[in-house]
Formats: sequence, structure tokens, C-alpha cells
Amino acid sequence: MANKPNGNLTGIKSAMLDRLKSLYDFKQGLDEFASFELLSELCACSGEINREISVYISRDGSIVDVSVGDSAKVSMPSMRLVRNEDRLCGVRCIHTHPSGDGRLSGVDLGTLRSMKLDCMAAVGVSDGKPTQLYAAYLGDFDEDTGSRAALV
Repeated sequence: MANKPNGNLTGIKSAMLDRLKSLYDFKQGLDEFASFELLSELCACSGEINREISVYISRDGSIVDVSVGDSAKVSMPSMRLVRNEDRLCGVRCIHTHPSGDGRLSGVDLGTLRSMKLDCMAAVGVSDGKPTQLYAAYLGDFDEDTGSRAALV
């Protein structure tokens, strides 16, 4: 897997592309959801380009994907780090909302369910700084909906 940013890179200057690429160098501790340093740099980049940015973090704390979207959404590549389709995929997704609102959208929760992410988190960004962080994970299987409940 190449350690380079993916997604909507049109119009992004090479210095910013280098900063986005450097996000792969952040290693999260096994007891860390996301380090302050990672969130700070993620939000600074998102604020500067006014686009959503997502990072996938594996269970060992490695950044395995960095993707850039537009001001309202980011496409998230499908990723599975475990073989059993019935299990969670082995990555958590943290992405920015440059609008400043960190609440998870219906699309965010749908992506959590469909990709079976370990966790989905959104960070509100204002002036290049984190304002809010909301996270959800999958709960028990819901017979009525036919899917796992998203717990925020």
C-alpha cells in the first residue's frame, strides 16, 4: 500500500500534499484513540484547504489511509484488515468536518455500518483547530433493522 494521500487532490499545492503524506508517519499508542498531535495536524490541514480529510487507523496504531474530499464529504475507500467478513474490518476512521460541526451525519453512520468499521469519528474544525469530536461504534445486531446499531 503506497503511503500517499488519495481522493480529491486537485488544486492542492505540493507543500500541502507533503503535509498530508506526513500524516502516515503518526503512530497511535495502543491505548490511544487518536493523539492530540494527529488531530491537531489533521485539523490544521483541513482548515487550510477547507476540505474534509479522513484517516484510517489500524488496530496496531498505524495510519493506513489518508483521503481528501471536498468541503462537505470525503469518499472513504473500502478496507478490510481481517479475513472474516462477519467481524469488524480492523480500522477506525477519523475524519474532519471543516464546517465546524463535529456531529456524525447519516452518511457517516451508514458508512460505519456498511464497512463494519471499528469506529467512525468526526472532528469539527474551526480556524484550523478541533472544536468537537463525536464517535460511534457498532453495537449488537438489531433484528428489526437487520443491521448493527450505531452507538454514539
